[in-house]
Amino acid sequence: MAEIKSTIDLVMERTRHMIMSEEERRAAERAEHLEKAPGYVHKAVEGLWQPEQLQEALAQVPDSFREAVRMEVIRGLLDRLESSESAGAAMAALKAVAREGERRFVEELGRLLEAFHSQTEEAESEQKKALLSELERMGIRGDAIQVGPPGKSPRGDARRDRLVRRIEEIKGAWLSGGRP
Repeated sequence: MAEIKSTIDLVMERTRHMIMSEEERRAAERAEHLEKAPGYVHKAVEGLWQPEQLQEALAQVPDSFREAVRMEVIRGLLDRLESSESAGAAMAALKAVAREGERRFVEELGRLLEAFHSQTEEAESEQKKALLSELERMGIRGDAIQVGPPGKSPRGDARRDRLVRRIEEIKGAWLSGGRP
């Protein structure tokens, strides 16, 4: 009786003579390690990993691919800085993976984010005071008044745009090995 072969058996039978060259094997291994970088970023930013765990994960990457993976992780962390929810965790992870010569980028980003958040809080406070003052002028006052989060403002959007542009400049400089 004839044997029924599975698809995998047929594929294995027809490709058994094929082998990957050393160059193809290294490219596949490199791609495999680079594919893990977004997962590392996610775990670091979402608080699933402490910065030390990110360092350990990068230390497990073979030396020949470590720098490429590290730079991919840095790229992903820099992309997360634009979100206020993940900026703190992204900064902590950047500090962990930055080398001595790259600390200036982390310091510049820290100053930039601190100034942005300070300006944003100040603007929101001023907006809240103005709104409460307007309500009181209309005869509406008391402890029960709760002012919600401010809406979008052209000044706030301009501040955010400047922040994003500066982060992109630093990102470009860092990834190309330049100055902030």
